[in-house]
Amino acid sequence: LPAGESTEGAVYLAREAASDPFREDDLQVATLAGIVGGLALANARAHREREGALLDTVKALVTAVEMRSDLLRGHAERVAGYALAIARAMRMSDTDCRQAQLAGLLHDIGTVSVDEPCRTGLGKEPPPHQHVQAGEKILANLPAFTTIREAISCHHERADGKGVPAGRRAEAIPP
Repeated sequence: LPAGESTEGAVYLAREAASDPFREDDLQVATLAGIVGGLALANARAHREREGALLDTVKALVTAVEMRSDLLRGHAERVAGYALAIARAMRMSDTDCRQAQLAGLLHDIGTVSVDEPCRTGLGKEPPPHQHVQAGEKILANLPAFTTIREAISCHHERADGKGVPAGRRAEAIPP
């Protein structure tokens, strides 16, 4: 299974009867299938590596934000774990589970914009939706994060409609 300059694996072809050897066109089809299979495997590996790099990058960003306050340390990782567990329990697709995990990690990313006295609890408490709106703005230029941005915008909403910033009710809050 060739993939560019590397080999991703091998395919073994056999016939039951040695008297019925492979024809040239059989071998050409098998070669083509091997090339396509090798490229597919290489692409899948590259995709997993990119996904891992994205997750590592998001975790590093979240760590930097959490370093600004002892109250936040580890919070995003815990929320991400809960979000992933809930998404799996709801039998969401792998893509949706990954989105839930990333949304959990990034849900408080907007706290980076909250000033020191508010963040440490030593000053007047900011409106609860201030960091929500800031988080949406931070991710606004990342089209791949549209679903995550929507989750961030709703993470202080409540099923009874008494949440912030929009007072959405149960059905209006995305999963």
